[in-house]
Amino acid sequence: MKTFVNDDVIPYAREAEEAIISTLLFNGNHIEWLSGILTAEMFHRKSNALVYEAVKSLYDDGKPVDAITVTERLEKTGKLSDAGGKEHLRSMADKIVSTSSLEEYAMCVQDDYIARRYTEIGRDMIKAGMDESTDVLADLAETEEKLAALVDTMAGKSGVISLNDMLRSSYDRLYERRENYRNNTASGVDTGLYWLNRITGGWRRGNLIVLAGRPAMGKTAIALHFAKAAAKKGSRVLVFSMEMSTDELVDRLVISNTDIDSERFRTGNVEDSEMAQVDSSTNILYDLPVSVSESTSVTAAHVRARVREQCRKGCDLVIVDYLNLMIPEGKKNRNRENDISEMTRALKLIAIESHVPVIVLTQLNRECEKRQSRTPELSDLRESGSIEQDADIVLLCFRPAYYWKENDIDMPPEYRDKRNYGELIIAKNRHGRTGFVPFAHNDTISAIYDWNDESLPKNPF
Repeated sequence: MKTFVNDDVIPYAREAEEAIISTLLFNGNHIEWLSGILTAEMFHRKSNALVYEAVKSLYDDGKPVDAITVTERLEKTGKLSDAGGKEHLRSMADKIVSTSSLEEYAMCVQDDYIARRYTEIGRDMIKAGMDESTDVLADLAETEEKLAALVDTMAGKSGVISLNDMLRSSYDRLYERRENYRNNTASGVDTGLYWLNRITGGWRRGNLIVLAGRPAMGKTAIALHFAKAAAKKGSRVLVFSMEMSTDELVDRLVISNTDIDSERFRTGNVEDSEMAQVDSSTNILYDLPVSVSESTSVTAAHVRARVREQCRKGCDLVIVDYLNLMIPEGKKNRNRENDISEMTRALKLIAIESHVPVIVLTQLNRECEKRQSRTPELSDLRESGSIEQDADIVLLCFRPAYYWKENDIDMPPEYRDKRNYGELIIAKNRHGRTGFVPFAHNDTISAIYDWNDESLPKNPF
């Protein structure tokens, strides 16, 4: 039944709530399976919620549950008066209730709780929409989380999965990976680099991948290579570009499929014969499933909202360029390390919630340049603690030619005679081995390729 409170119709199953409480005060063992359906907050009457909470507390402690022990627990915690007092509890325990209808009563209480929460969320949305100071995008993301929680309640999600279900799923995934490996196909989203696919299996859903490097190391070019390679295999890609405009981003993608110098492209110094390359590149890119977020003021809430929106249409890979330009949320003038920590944690949660791999670019500090080898290390990450902790994979970009001219006597011998050579150092890999992946690039670092050596198969994917 529904009761009227302050002229509003409040979904409230009074008789069902009282029947459940009376049953528990008579036989508290029913809480064992009731707790899989109901929580204390689902009761509309505060007194009923307090009694339910006390019953569950006693049962969890291995104590007997009846009207006397519940009364004592409530009295000890100072909640007896709010629960209705001793006489009220005694009268509730004396009621005769049919336990055969207990499940139906529980479902009535749950249904009315869902209806009440749905109404509250709607009211909050109206209030936020009328408030000019509200960050609508952030509020929308929070609202989606609340609605998703309600959907989970309606679906009866317990958050518990049996081992045999997990084993079947594990076997299926292994079989798929085995077939992909034999066919030179990445199990996850294709990275576009042969050995990176071999080591990682491709970008896995729910993973946070950090691509880090000093300025001018080619981070953005590598990220665009990842986007293009994934899209060519049919994966749908969403890119957040805070460092450059969408026009600049598209220009770099067009140049990546040509031999045209990027400076000449930007100034318009393009020969008639080269326009054919531009046309060909444009045709290649035209139908690729890549979307770009135009906003340059990006917070974690903005990313979450855009990713969820894109996931409704289909999204397989998210790229954020880059972490250091994201805007922290919450209080101002906080420690930068705390801001970075919150943002990397938020990006990891976005990857898990949306079931997509998220690649985020970030800068390294100058410590690597103080080493004779110039090789970057995991500790060179700016505000490295949280980034290293939240990331599933950390890739460090390194180009020897940035530090030494070709055939420079000081250049380490392993890099000599390797023109346009670079390395992606896998400094962390939660799911596999570390190491490095060699890559090649063109003169303007606008295109990335596999490093052409004899270890590659004839037709690498």
